[in-house]
Amino acid sequence: MGEEMIDNDIFDSTEAVEVYVGVPLDGIVRTWNDGRPQTWRVSDAECFSRLWGTGAVTAAAIERGHYRDIGVLDPVNNLLCIETTTPASSLGGHIDDHEHFALTPVDPAAPSYDEAFGLWVEYEKVLVTAMAHAFERGDVLIVSGQSTDGRSVTIGRMTRSLRRVLITSASPAPRTDAWPDPRPGEEDRTTLVTTACADTLFESTVQTTLALDSWGIEPLDARITYVVPIEAMTVELPWCVGDAA
Repeated sequence: MGEEMIDNDIFDSTEAVEVYVGVPLDGIVRTWNDGRPQTWRVSDAECFSRLWGTGAVTAAAIERGHYRDIGVLDPVNNLLCIETTTPASSLGGHIDDHEHFALTPVDPAAPSYDEAFGLWVEYEKVLVTAMAHAFERGDVLIVSGQSTDGRSVTIGRMTRSLRRVLITSASPAPRTDAWPDPRPGEEDRTTLVTTACADTLFESTVQTTLALDSWGIEPLDARITYVVPIEAMTVELPWCVGDAA
């Protein structure tokens, strides 16, 4: 598991609870149990962080077709079990595994301006990885605070006229120079449509974190939700095919 091995016998499954797990940043991660947040320092931060954004971490539905990463927390011993699924080979199949990480509670105080800037830079690295893997699966991302129905950025990739485009849509329209003004009749949302490539993926992550920061969402509270469109048929995406023309 990395530098610090955890004895599986220490994990107390009788007291364990399923928690949603946020994006690990600078060795710190936030978990949620019934909406209640807890902030932790992770013992093997490098190993832990490598899992995020790759699609390897088990996810659970928060609503139809909407998924977030989860773990199983032993609150007695402050251990977090992360279940993973990785492809066995290019020919198919998968390998199921799990990792245990020791946690230490930390003060959930809001970061300073400089600290937040550094955390957003880390967040962008995870987000660009998450985007690349999600698009290969055909998923759409929603990046938001606690609720996907609140202030959020929706990111997806589609093909239009034999051209792959990246669509980044924010609601409400962020008051920052990185985002255009809303089009007439769309005051509650603004959308960017660009050719999909490595540069525009990175630009989209920066625009996303600028939007979240402008809304007062802290880096550790920024949640990534994976949307599987075919499962979420009743969900109306915030753009139409004509946006990519």
